[in-house]
Amino acid sequence: MADYTHDERESGGTGLALLGALGLGALIMYLADPYSGRGRRARLRDRYVSTARRLQQGADVVLRDATHRATGTVASVRGWMAERGQATDDVILLERVRSALGRTTPHPHAVEVRVIGSNVTLSGDALADEAGRIVDCVAKVRGVKSVENRLRLHDSSENFPSLQGSGRRAGARMELMQDNWSPAWRSLAGAIGAGLTLAGWIRGGVQGMALGTTGAGLLARAVVNRDFATLVGVGSTASGKGLVVQKSIYVDAPVEDVYRQWTIENFPNWMSHVREVRPLGNGRHHWVVEGPAKVPVEWDSEITHSVPNQELEWRAVPGATVDNAGRVYFCPEGDGTRVQVTICYMPPAGVIGHAVAKALGSDPKSRMDDDLMRFKALLETGRPAHDAATAKRSSGFWPFSSARH
Repeated sequence: MADYTHDERESGGTGLALLGALGLGALIMYLADPYSGRGRRARLRDRYVSTARRLQQGADVVLRDATHRATGTVASVRGWMAERGQATDDVILLERVRSALGRTTPHPHAVEVRVIGSNVTLSGDALADEAGRIVDCVAKVRGVKSVENRLRLHDSSENFPSLQGSGRRAGARMELMQDNWSPAWRSLAGAIGAGLTLAGWIRGGVQGMALGTTGAGLLARAVVNRDFATLVGVGSTASGKGLVVQKSIYVDAPVEDVYRQWTIENFPNWMSHVREVRPLGNGRHHWVVEGPAKVPVEWDSEITHSVPNQELEWRAVPGATVDNAGRVYFCPEGDGTRVQVTICYMPPAGVIGHAVAKALGSDPKSRMDDDLMRFKALLETGRPAHDAATAKRSSGFWPFSSARH
């Protein structure tokens, strides 16, 4: 690829300088506005203080996590060296095996462990598809000389209470393969990602673009601490992916009234972003809401579970623009009702799209807070709330699906 000429580089530098000057001028005008400038400067100052505090707290967490990991590594090395050529105490080895089983199988108490002279015997019950993983796990425990497998294998957990319960565990995985990274790994990955991004920008060309893209992806992964599928919006809420929002509010009204008011036909009364909700029959509804920059967003939803005066569950139909699912609990509390809302949603373009929407004033978390306060006011006063958000119908989308008693 041909190198840039001196004139081309100088022209590019002049263009960047011009853009920078225009951006600085716009920022000064924004902050120096005689009517709103003072409030904007105050919010900017508060945000700076908050960001600085969070950065300091994050640095403390990273340092503490790295210190603990280093201490643990040193202790493990010392223990390994101290035990070289010596037999490990059977009681200690038994506890190590038990700990390893707890990380490997959801049914560790169904497995009986006996340790004699660092030789481990496994008995009890186990599912056939878990047995190999259990034996391999125990064989890798430090200090184990041999493993004798006497497990009784079963194809199904039916009729075996000890094998019933929580889902399967995949066992220990290396740090970078887990969905959530530790603070130390996040800081390391973020530094590497930033370095790759800078190197790609300096290098330029196709190789630089690939390098920069890889670095930017790694940096974003470290910052938001989400798996790559959620980061770019791949997958669905049914597979456990997506962003989760949990809110709770107390309403001074009987649970029957609260549940009755929580119907899809009433949502426009207290959801400032909802434009239209049209029943489709059979528990389905079509939603039209205001998205970022007031661009309409539409999807269909369906009720999946409903218990009058207790709970509601919903989900968007497959192929919806905003994939979402969630649950609402109605809990009597004194003379009023505690409303607990949990929503999982996959915004378009994943976490990246969520960040863009938030920058445009469409943060679902803050929108939910406002909407729940309007719902509370409507129930307690009998009149819709008259606030700035309601009057202006401000942009935003709350990925809330239908709820109907």
